[in-house]
Amino acid sequence: MSNKIRVLKFTQLYPSHKHAIVGIARKHECFFLSQLVDLRVVRPINAVPPLAIFHSKGWMKRLRHWWRSIYHQPNSQVIDGYPIYYPKVWFLPKVWFFWIEGFFHYVFCYKTIRKVYSEYPFDIIHSHVALPAGHAALFVNLKYHVPLIVHIHGQDVYDTARRSPLNRLALKHVLARCNIIIVDSDAAKRETLKYCQSVEKIKVIPSGYMPAIRKNMHSKRDPNCIVLVTTAFLIPRKGHAFVLRAIEKLRSQYPIKYIIIGYGPEEARLRALTKELSLEEVVHFAGGLDHEKVFDIMSQADIFVLPSWNEALGIAYLEALSLEIPFIGCKGEGCEEILKFGRCGLLVQPRDVDSLESAIRYLCENKDIRQEMGSMGAKIVAEHFGWERHAKKLVKVYEMLLEKKLSTELC
Repeated sequence: MSNKIRVLKFTQLYPSHKHAIVGIARKHECFFLSQLVDLRVVRPINAVPPLAIFHSKGWMKRLRHWWRSIYHQPNSQVIDGYPIYYPKVWFLPKVWFFWIEGFFHYVFCYKTIRKVYSEYPFDIIHSHVALPAGHAALFVNLKYHVPLIVHIHGQDVYDTARRSPLNRLALKHVLARCNIIIVDSDAAKRETLKYCQSVEKIKVIPSGYMPAIRKNMHSKRDPNCIVLVTTAFLIPRKGHAFVLRAIEKLRSQYPIKYIIIGYGPEEARLRALTKELSLEEVVHFAGGLDHEKVFDIMSQADIFVLPSWNEALGIAYLEALSLEIPFIGCKGEGCEEILKFGRCGLLVQPRDVDSLESAIRYLCENKDIRQEMGSMGAKIVAEHFGWERHAKKLVKVYEMLLEKKLSTELC
């Protein structure tokens, strides 16, 4: 019988049949973690159709397509050697009831979790995001008396908590009751301390990255063009609109091409802004792509630009650096902590077109500095980041938590 720690991951940040890209970082994390612990994953599947489906004609067709995509998802499967369970969950509209969505997740996941525990009495529950996953896992913690780790991501403290007082109350409740809180950066820790006063409970473990395939990387770059790339969900705080406005000021001076990788609710507005600024020949919307295609496009880039605010760390910065691409990020955000290991990027003021324009201009004019930063960045992520390193740090936290539990039980 294995002596490995038995860990139950509870999270929606994991790929599914419908969303193959969402949560890909957690899949990478779980792959390396499963080499060190006995792992199971419960990944709730949203069985409530989004309201946007009903907003225009043809909603019946869209609803059928959505329904088929949800119910093509198997109830369970084994990936990379560990089992994953996909219980379907129903809940009330997020706009008003997000603060109690975790309760609905627990109710609809209860049979799955009970079955998992009967076959596999897990030692630790590790949830990703406090709401709703951490809230649901708190009920599991109360039922089975196993320690709970809540892994905070940017959306918890930068978005969810700011939407309503009830969300903040629920977040504080989960953070007060869990045993350990994990964050990606010191910036995320500072923000988390606004909702949890226990400094000792918070552990900083930077996210890892998947090394890109770098074969013939430099040969893919166009010597006659400076390619900027952004890969992120298309929402306002990622700063795409500011990049477009900065490029509009620079396009007549440099042969710039800008590739936007990702999808999201801001796409229509960004396309409209691109047309308004007459940048149709400069900007390319690549859409949502799988990781291999993302890396293939990024390998053509000279500069990675993501002036995102309210960013815990940003795995995209690490992946860009692994391709020897310098980055442009925002001051005061998690990406700033990468620079403490060496100069591999530039920081700008959040929501400041002039600051962003200056940074892009500097890198456009200094090819040697771009290459020096890129080389330094590749060394930094290889030495200080990576999922294997991340997984080993997680195991140390698991061991510490179980030792503390054992000593408490013996007292």
